Amino acid sequence: MSACREKHAEFTSALSETEAQHAAGVKEHEAISKELERANKDFKEFERKDIKAREDLKHAKVRRGCRGCRHSVLCFPLHLQARI
Repeated sequence: MSACREKHAEFTSALSETEAQHAAGVKEHEAISKELERANKDFKEFERKDIKAREDLKHAKVRRGCRGCRHSVLCFPLHLQARI
């Protein structure tokens, strides 16, 4: 009977160690998950601003003429394709 109690005590201590490691892992996962969520939100905001800046730049180039060549606005798509 004492052998069973010793095994039970060993398993109980192993279980409590495993539970503690699991709890630490869960906390770390939650912290990383929150950080990832925040980074995704920041990236979406950055991407939105980047797209707006690129569109504004494209429209500014169209208004002033393509690369200052003093042609009409109609030649901008041709110069845009040449850069691609």
